[in-house]
Amino acid sequence: MKRLLSLFGGAAAVAGLMLAQGATAPASATGMGLQGSDKRDCPTITCTLPIPDFGGGTISVDADSDGRGRATWVLLNKWGDQFCKTEFRLEDPPQSWNCSGLAGGNYRLTLVRNTGVDTHWAWIGARW
Repeated sequence: MKRLLSLFGGAAAVAGLMLAQGATAPASATGMGLQGSDKRDCPTITCTLPIPDFGGGTISVDADSDGRGRATWVLLNKWGDQFCKTEFRLEDPPQSWNCSGLAGGNYRLTLVRNTGVDTHWAWIGARW
């Protein structure tokens, strides 16, 4: 919970790795005029966070886990078109990335963890 509050509650020291076009790292909540935010606990190998009625612009993606191995998040529109995708290490500290230049509409953010990894908890969040 402390990690979640540090990411959603203000100035978060975050580090990330850009692995896909359109996603940049790091992102920080400081100074952002947020329109909305949401997060999803991911107790299973995959979970999805709907982002309805997004006004366009940038979506910041946050992720954290206590596991080991790799995971991937992907941002899709309502037709399943992929806009941003990043693979990251589950054992890394909490991370954030920006996905910019998005048109308004309905999106979904999906987290997929590799099978067979030792992970007790994980979550994914979005800020816009």
